[in-house]
Parts: sequence; C-alpha cells; structure tokens
Amino acid sequence: MHDEARDRGLQRYGLKGMCEDCGYAIYKPKNPNFFYWSRNFLKKSQIRYAAADAWFPLLVAGYWDVLDLDVDEMEDYVSHFWVGSQ
Repeated sequence: MHDEARDRGLQRYGLKGMCEDCGYAIYKPKNPNFFYWSRNFLKKSQIRYAAADAWFPLLVAGYWDVLDLDVDEMEDYVSHFWVGSQ
C-alpha cells in the first residue's frame, strides 16, 4: 500500500495519509505509553486503535481499487472508529 500511496503522489504515505486521501481523519496517538501492549488487559482505546489499524488499510485498498471490496459495506463497520468528511 505504501508503494500505491507514493504512486498516487501522496506526500504522507503512512496509514494516516492514506486515510486522509480517502476522506478519513483517523487518530494516531503519540503517547508512547499508549503502545504498551503486554498488559494483561488492554484499554478500550487500545483495542479500538488495533481494530482501526487492521481495518483501514483494507478500506483504503477498496477505495483505490487495489482490492475488489464493497466499500459501502465496509464503511458500516468502521463508523464508530473514524471522524470523516463523508
């Protein structure tokens, strides 16, 4: 996906930049303590982050026609994880 993002001329070709290209503003925390994944129990915010981090690349791939996916159906699943302009 990074190669696809660069080919599309994105200056920011990480997940956040790819999502912004598709109209999504995802939250990427900067606090290093947030990423302490070896706790016995993860915080809700960590679970949501992990789910979004796995799901959004698929959604972007659908938007960009890299994968043949039903983007509308996928958006229904992520409605709780994003603040978008759509």
